[in-house]
Amino acid sequence: MRRLILPTAAALMLTLAGCSATQAFFIREDGSGRADIEITVDPVLSAYVRDLGEGMGMGEAPLFDPAAIDATFSLYPELTLIAAQTRGKRTLLLTIEFASIDALFRDSDEILDRIVRFEARGDERFVAAEVDRRGVERALRYARFDPQVTEILLPPAGEMSAGEYREYLAWAMEEYEGGTPLADVFAASRVSTTVTVDGAIVDVVGGETSGSGSVARFTTPLLEILTTAEPERYGVRFRRN
Repeated sequence: MRRLILPTAAALMLTLAGCSATQAFFIREDGSGRADIEITVDPVLSAYVRDLGEGMGMGEAPLFDPAAIDATFSLYPELTLIAAQTRGKRTLLLTIEFASIDALFRDSDEILDRIVRFEARGDERFVAAEVDRRGVERALRYARFDPQVTEILLPPAGEMSAGEYREYLAWAMEEYEGGTPLADVFAASRVSTTVTVDGAIVDVVGGETSGSGSVARFTTPLLEILTTAEPERYGVRFRRN
């Protein structure tokens, strides 16, 4: 059986320790589809980012700016931002239509081009992705996150293990710890993804099938993504109806 890697779509996310995201993807047989994404920032990270921004002279800018996100998506003709809205100050809701799932990471940078891919062979379809720190950096472009803050929050590429990064974050955010221990905040930082395909799933890598046989579920811990030496691999192979 051919094993391919599929997008758990930490793909389009603002993925930082202290964030959690849920995503629901629908993928048609031609690779087009829709994504409904919800991103929530923990109060600890929210307060930390706010103070970082103020220390850099950026004032009290909101975590998410739907108008700026809309402007970013206008640069990508294969992506249509149906809705971008906030719920409170710490949650972002996105609905996106895409002409092809691999368009989510298409860029002039050849390395980024390889993060997500879609293949059609006869009656079978393959959706594949490798998710690591590069994908996070790409996602932050979509979310219009300030690059100075990003540089402080993300670990140096290939220089920290998950444990070391966790210790660094615990040290940096120690004074922000509230009723929930920081260890629990970091452990809850993950992306939960549901992928529904227009067909019958044949094989899943990095997740499991559920429901009617056309649904796959994936859970991605964010600290591991940011520090892994090898990309996390996910995949779905399905047969069209």
